[in-house]
Amino acid sequence: MKFKKKIYAFALLSLGIVTLLAGCNKATNKVGKASDGNLESDTILMAVGEESVSIEEAKAYVYFLKHQYEGSIGNVIWDYQLEGKTLSDYAKTQIQNLLSQIKILKQEAAKQKIELSEDELEEARADAIDYLSQLSKEEKKESGLTEDLLTTIYSENILANKVFEISTNDVDTNISDDEVKQITIQYLMVMTKGTDKNGNTVAMTPEEMKKAKSKAKSLFKEAKDTTNFLTFAQSNTDANEVELTFSKADAPAELAAEAFKLSSGKMSGLIEGESGYYIIYCVNDDDEDATAKRKEELIMERQKASFEEKFAKWSSEYEIVISNTLWDGIKF
Repeated sequence: MKFKKKIYAFALLSLGIVTLLAGCNKATNKVGKASDGNLESDTILMAVGEESVSIEEAKAYVYFLKHQYEGSIGNVIWDYQLEGKTLSDYAKTQIQNLLSQIKILKQEAAKQKIELSEDELEEARADAIDYLSQLSKEEKKESGLTEDLLTTIYSENILANKVFEISTNDVDTNISDDEVKQITIQYLMVMTKGTDKNGNTVAMTPEEMKKAKSKAKSLFKEAKDTTNFLTFAQSNTDANEVELTFSKADAPAELAAEAFKLSSGKMSGLIEGESGYYIIYCVNDDDEDATAKRKEELIMERQKASFEEKFAKWSSEYEIVISNTLWDGIKF
């Protein structure tokens, strides 16, 4: 659904919160000065500076996360044990982190006089209505979602993204094409040292290496006559993969020198490397789409680094009080 794309896009984009299953063993309170405390309310789970998080808001995020991860597995996923904790415990910590970040950015927005436009507010309301329209009566009852609650959540996420964008306007986005130019190759490898595609360790004797070289020469002759290098490579390679896209900066050491000499549709000679013998076929000597994508990734990396530095300073000024008693009452 559209909402989930937006909410998790911000989390990944700005502060680098990893997806739940990939990074749950690192879940910790990452922002502010968190502590357990009595918030003197049976409806407020967290206080982040002057902002608070209600039970309804937290349950909404739990609902989004449940529908993102349960899939065909069902809710038993949350009982999975990892390092003495259930996945639901880690999920709650991730939600606390995300909510803390959003609430801090909301307050920073006020300090910097960053506000949502009428169009952005209307967008938040429209998205809330759209999301609710996709839920059944049972789902609406289960989630406790309302138009006003969803509009608030959408608005805060749009605002958080806006703070991110404005605070990273000073990042240098000048990246030359030569710096990131991507090429796409297909290759075949006769391995003499390493771990092959079947997981077997290869450590050849000098005599075995002679046989490997002879095999590579034979394959090279066949490769020159093949009309489909990809299929030929897949049938004969010892490597885990047969197609790669890379720039000079991240090119595999044994392939780089010859790969960048080739033009599209051309094949290399037989290349001898420390780990084996290679035959390279150049699919595209200037993959414009991959180059543009890599350029965007590098710009985002710079923006993220800049933002994280600023956010670290901002978050140090906020006290975060968490009612663990109330959080314990929220179930997946």
